[in-house]
Amino acid sequence: MFNKPYWLRADVCADSLLNVACFDPVSAAVIGLGAVGGIMSADAQRDALRANERIAAQNAELARKQAEFEERRTRQETDRVLSAQRAAAGASGSALDGSALAIMLETAYEGELDAQFIKETGLINATRYSLEADAFGAQANAAWVGGLLGVASGVATGLGRAGNLATPTP
Repeated sequence: MFNKPYWLRADVCADSLLNVACFDPVSAAVIGLGAVGGIMSADAQRDALRANERIAAQNAELARKQAEFEERRTRQETDRVLSAQRAAAGASGSALDGSALAIMLETAYEGELDAQFIKETGLINATRYSLEADAFGAQANAAWVGGLLGVASGVATGLGRAGNLATPTP
């Protein structure tokens, strides 16, 4: 009685909701593969951005630790120089006053300035990396949502086209 495939029969297409039963298997496969590909692409993009987020967070922690280490090292070096200056002043028999004291105070002051500069620079770098990590996290979320919206749009477009193609003409 019917020579046409099931999805092209007029009695089936006319009675089906939104002509979903009228889609041919090829259109359904193309729509399905497009959706799977879109989800996989969004997932891969999100994963790459999450990896960048983790790297930036690690860089922030590394910048903090490096700054702490350099700050501590600078203070230790200043202490060594001050000890050498005290020893030299003591060996020469001079009292720790006048120009010897002025030199030691200047050394301590410059050493502290260096340590503070290192600390502040490290905090700035750590903050920059932390903000970069936050940006990568936001981009990852946006990529995932954008990918899902793209998939939904593609599926809707594919369903609309397939339904229009499969709808029998009177």
